[in-house]
Amino acid sequence: MSSFEPRIALPEHNSDICEIFRSTPMEGQISIRFEREPDYFVGSRIQNLEQRVYIGWDKKARKAVAVTNVGSRPVYVDGEMRNVPYYCDLRILPEYRSRTLMARGFRFLRDHLLQGDDYAQCLIVSDNLKALDVLTSGRAGLPGFYHTGDYNTWAISTRQKFKSSSSGVQIRRAGADDRSAMQKFMDLEAPRKLFYPVYDFNEIGSHPYYENQRLEDYFLAFQDSRLVGILGCWDVEFCKQSRVVSYSTSLRWMRKIFNRLAFINNGFQLPPEGSLLKYFILHTLLIQNDDPEILRALINQVGLESSGYDYFLLGLAARDPLNDAVRKLKKRLYRAGHYLISFGKPDVLQKTESNFYLEAARL
Repeated sequence: MSSFEPRIALPEHNSDICEIFRSTPMEGQISIRFEREPDYFVGSRIQNLEQRVYIGWDKKARKAVAVTNVGSRPVYVDGEMRNVPYYCDLRILPEYRSRTLMARGFRFLRDHLLQGDDYAQCLIVSDNLKALDVLTSGRAGLPGFYHTGDYNTWAISTRQKFKSSSSGVQIRRAGADDRSAMQKFMDLEAPRKLFYPVYDFNEIGSHPYYENQRLEDYFLAFQDSRLVGILGCWDVEFCKQSRVVSYSTSLRWMRKIFNRLAFINNGFQLPPEGSLLKYFILHTLLIQNDDPEILRALINQVGLESSGYDYFLLGLAARDPLNDAVRKLKKRLYRAGHYLISFGKPDVLQKTESNFYLEAARL
């Protein structure tokens, strides 16, 4: 009988889960470790409103050797609110990856969470060829991974000159008196985008789903005194950290030269090994008529008021016209594929040709 079994993750498993993340860096020329210190569950609560965190438990070693989060959050589908699972944070300790743990985990997913045509969203980084090969192989026992589009994550350098808007768009930070107008704008604009999250601005400052958010970290765009755009800024280092573990030999040798040459580094620096990357994430992006000029004005104002960070992140579906807003900025692009996971064939697959939204701050 196998010594492995899926279990619901409990607070007493936190140290094991944090160790799993420390032990599974993303390898490459730059080895990055995505940490979840000091409490994994704080981060999982901003990923999904309804918690469903599971571990793979080694009964002989009496420890967690794998973790995944398959909770759900309210989003809009066809203009209606639905609770859709988001599948994320799949990590398996390296010494257990050749075993049957993944197959058992997906069987548990089929039997208990994704039944019939139920589905979950997920992202797979385009460079993660090993994961793409395994998960989308169609091997027996695995669900279908339906590719519904590509996803762009723009890393925008703070080491550049940002300009105040000259396009007739006025930008300012939100205040307490703006809550009702922001909610009204969201309730009008959000339902038109597939998978846009359902938010309640009255919960900011009180609910763990909005942990460490402040209303004044939202920027508002106005035209002729009308609210036409919302953009939030969120530093999630309190629960999620990205640490540079190591560089390849060639990059380690070139790092100091690269950091000095602005014409090749495009405003980005290679920090010392062992250091945390300093960034924040743009979120709750809503722009009337998907006008890139409005988003460009918001981003420039965010850049003008940012200090102490190396860059900030913006996530958009690759087909979103708002990608044009970053065209003239110093930035780097990281690509991922957006997938729907199902053991059936959900009807929503017919709608994914339309523009979708996925919250970068909740990945």
